[in-house]
Amino acid sequence: PQNFLNFESRHIPHLKKIIKDPKVECPRVKGTIAAFNIKVKDKKGYLSSVGKIMKANALKTGVFIRPLGDVVYLMPPLCITDEELEKCYFGIQEGLNSLN
Repeated sequence: PQNFLNFESRHIPHLKKIIKDPKVECPRVKGTIAAFNIKVKDKKGYLSSVGKIMKANALKTGVFIRPLGDVVYLMPPLCITDEELEKCYFGIQEGLNSLN
């Protein structure tokens, strides 16, 4: 059975990998929600188009994310398996890899 009471501990190993990408900053996790910012040179915040690019490329791996501008949030359901969570982070990394 999954440990629903400490969901943060399931995100942390994945965030430690993601933060190694130079395009990522400010990783954070609270409960079941993990988030990080994408470093951008031009428009920051909700007006940034970087999230749309990332979303399209993550979707190619079967992972649907909904970034808000330059912020990526991952809010998986409590019933997600470790394998499914790993797939989510793989899709996020593929989305990051697609950015210039």
